[in-house]
Amino acid sequence: RLVDAFAALPSIHDLRIISFGLLSYDLLESIRSDIVHLCIECSGDEHGYFVPLDSMLPDPLDLLSRHNDTLKDLCLSYVDLAADTVRPGPSTSVYPHVRRLVLGAARFRELEILVNAFPNLRELDVTLCNILEFDPDCPRAENRTVRCWDALEHVCGDVYNIYRIGLTCPVARLDIVLDRPGEE
Repeated sequence: RLVDAFAALPSIHDLRIISFGLLSYDLLESIRSDIVHLCIECSGDEHGYFVPLDSMLPDPLDLLSRHNDTLKDLCLSYVDLAADTVRPGPSTSVYPHVRRLVLGAARFRELEILVNAFPNLRELDVTLCNILEFDPDCPRAENRTVRCWDALEHVCGDVYNIYRIGLTCPVARLDIVLDRPGEE
């Protein structure tokens, strides 16, 4: 099996998976390498977001748990991290070494999920998140009442997503996209 051959490679530290599915999950579960940089581009439901398939796969955060001691840089595209997808409670994985999180075209509402999963984050990129569900009643007010990171060195994103996450922590550098192509 090809998955077994890739999983046996001991020196992979940087892994990019495109079109995540059951074989990709098998690879992440069985790979012997200590993954430090991981980029996963998912696809899935009618909106394009990855959603666990009838509990065949764990929620998007738990599926990476084998690498929670080594992962430092994580990029997730088209993944659904809203509370209705991520299982709350002690089963939710924590990634204490992740310093950089890039959410590309991801869906999330609750900042608390990100803060709990990535407590030592220093760089956050939320460009083009939630692009399929513009919500004028976004959870900004709720997000501003929950615990945030102590400080972030760098935040990057479009104006809508930076506004909606309601950061209350100091941010040293801000890269902001004010106008997206095709928007007025």
